[in-house]
Amino acid sequence: MSVPGGLAQREGAFAIVATVKNTFLTAVGGGGRTSDTIHTDATVPRSWETFRLWATGVPALHAIETHDGHYVTAVGAGGRTTDTIHTDATVIGSWELFSLLKLHDAFGNFSGFGIQTERDYFLTAVGGGGHDSGDTIHTDATIARSWETFRPLRAGRFGTGSTYGIQVYGRNAPGDAALLGWLYARGGDDPGPYALWVAEEGAFTQLSWTLLKQPDDSYALVTSDGYALTAIDGGAPRVRHHRAARSGRSQRAVRLRRQRGLHSVHPDSSRHVHLAAR
Repeated sequence: MSVPGGLAQREGAFAIVATVKNTFLTAVGGGGRTSDTIHTDATVPRSWETFRLWATGVPALHAIETHDGHYVTAVGAGGRTTDTIHTDATVIGSWELFSLLKLHDAFGNFSGFGIQTERDYFLTAVGGGGHDSGDTIHTDATIARSWETFRPLRAGRFGTGSTYGIQVYGRNAPGDAALLGWLYARGGDDPGPYALWVAEEGAFTQLSWTLLKQPDDSYALVTSDGYALTAIDGGAPRVRHHRAARSGRSQRAVRLRRQRGLHSVHPDSSRHVHLAAR
């Protein structure tokens, strides 16, 4: 495979979610195809739903590498409703480069990313996803709406300096996976015991966390205004819906554990925190 100069691989692997139906993009056969290339009906990310990203500088363009080492091609750099996507490229050219544009809903809340081709068309998950045959992806959209909204989930290594939103799941039982909300940081130099909340919504900056990798392979969580999350006495207290987590003085970084191949923070046995790329 050939990667042009100036592209660097993003750490970790990525699964790509079509947000309307919350299904994953599948590179059929792991890649290497010119027909029946992408399905949008997977509900669990496995190897065919795993991609790696290669990025240029700023503004960043991305090449999408399939599980078998080929690259995703938007045929003709977009503008098509048939024969739209190939997964057999061995060289990255302009048809294999995409921009990832942040999208927001009508209230200004982050909703995901639009995947834009070199000719400024957006990828569309036809019907919002859920298809395993036919035209699953179009590349002729000029405006990104719900069908053009995707969310990457990162597995493996996080790298350092990446920004995430953290979603908290679970209620009263370990098997309950209901979404409670987003981990919310209240700003200020010393907000006291009400520094950390689980909120249903909030400003983009309040819901954003930057992960900084430490020498021992743990991660510090840093708010958008530059404050690091501190676990009192190194503990992992309960996080309750719309209630503050306890705080303290121990300066240990928050350690991440894996949950089904994706990284999670475990505040207690009945809840896990899901990292959603921002």
